[in-house]
Amino acid sequence: MNEPSAAPPPEPAPDYPPPPPIPPNDGMDLRGAFRQQSDHWLLGPSLWTVGALSWAYVVVGEFVVNLRLPEAIGVVLVLASMLATWAHAVRLREGAWFSVRKLGPLFLSLLLFLGFLFVVVSVLGSRSRGQTSAVTVIVWFVSVFAFLLGRRWTALPRYDQTKNARIRTIAAWMLSGFASCVAMISAMDRM
Repeated sequence: MNEPSAAPPPEPAPDYPPPPPIPPNDGMDLRGAFRQQSDHWLLGPSLWTVGALSWAYVVVGEFVVNLRLPEAIGVVLVLASMLATWAHAVRLREGAWFSVRKLGPLFLSLLLFLGFLFVVVSVLGSRSRGQTSAVTVIVWFVSVFAFLLGRRWTALPRYDQTKNARIRTIAAWMLSGFASCVAMISAMDRM
């Protein structure tokens, strides 16, 4: 009887060189796309501020027109939103507030806002309620885009927040999201 011969021993695996080391993280934060920031000292804070200003203009405008919010309160809310965003974007607490690096973004954002309003009123116009609502929704999206782009282009120092500061930040984002939803529902209800 022929017994099956034993299988030949496996060939030894070739020795491969070790993989190259992983390069160090060069300042890119892998937690999200909006974490990597660059410092556009004029354009970043200006876009951030004009985004907040136009967002507040649209949302508070919807509250004034459709939900009967008094106009004086609306003006105060829009100005407070703009000034608070500008102060945070240029880190107003650090150094003199009257420097060009601090006041430049404020003036540029006001010019951008006035130019944006001119374009919206002259080019898009409003001939009917449905068209006004569509323009409102478009302006809201453009303002949110400007806000997020301005935040991305503004280099802010990273620091750990206290629990209360984190809660205030989350509450502010939730409140602005809720206000946006109510305003957009109000605008789309007229379409």
